[in-house]
Amino acid sequence: MDRLRMSLTTKIFLAIAATAVLVIGTMALLVALSMRDGFSQYLLRGELIRFNTLVRELALAHDLEAPGWPELADDPRAWNDFMRTHFTPPGNPDQERINADPLMIGDRLALLAASGTRIAGAPERTAIYEQRPICADRRCETGDPLGYIA
Repeated sequence: MDRLRMSLTTKIFLAIAATAVLVIGTMALLVALSMRDGFSQYLLRGELIRFNTLVRELALAHDLEAPGWPELADDPRAWNDFMRTHFTPPGNPDQERINADPLMIGDRLALLAASGTRIAGAPERTAIYEQRPICADRRCETGDPLGYIA
């Protein structure tokens, strides 16, 4: 019967040790989740930088008389055709424009209005996404963005 009894010191030690293990485990989980999300956003920002030509062409295609790219709105075929015409995948810069989109970039990328509503492209946003402004001038210095790619 004496073996089943623990001293007060042993009970306090076990309580503190269990609390420490729980706190360390929780911290490790939160750090892992934070790093995963941060790294995903870093990769997305890097990917959006490669769309300079696409952003420039969207700015040129924007019509002030009919804002919001109505020719691309809710027409997946028009959006995919626009993507194939104005996006060159990374790699060889001398590579011809692609006729097929093996990266499925048109399904991953979305065109958003200045208000943030979806115009074309990816139907849903994931929990982690980045957006890049589309501006009439290169740096949005003279006004609000025309829209965003996300």
